[in-house]
Amino acid sequence: GYDPSRVRGLVPNENAADYAFVPFGAGEFRCIGDQFAMIEATVVLAMILRRYDLKPITSSLEEVGIDIAATFHTERGLRMRIRRREG
Repeated sequence: GYDPSRVRGLVPNENAADYAFVPFGAGEFRCIGDQFAMIEATVVLAMILRRYDLKPITSSLEEVGIDIAATFHTERGLRMRIRRREG
């Protein structure tokens, strides 16, 4: 079950929720809109990358800290510098 002492960061991950937290669900309880949401997120990211240059502030994955459970998470976030593209 859910254990608040295992929460790191702003939201609980799979470990803190005993793997009950999986975005869009799974199996027979899978969200019918999951494919649409993934396509929509891809389009939004493409629109952002078309207008802005994003560069990570950190220089290595060790600085970011990757937490691998059912999904990937960063332990300290992924801070970026954003610059509007010319033209």
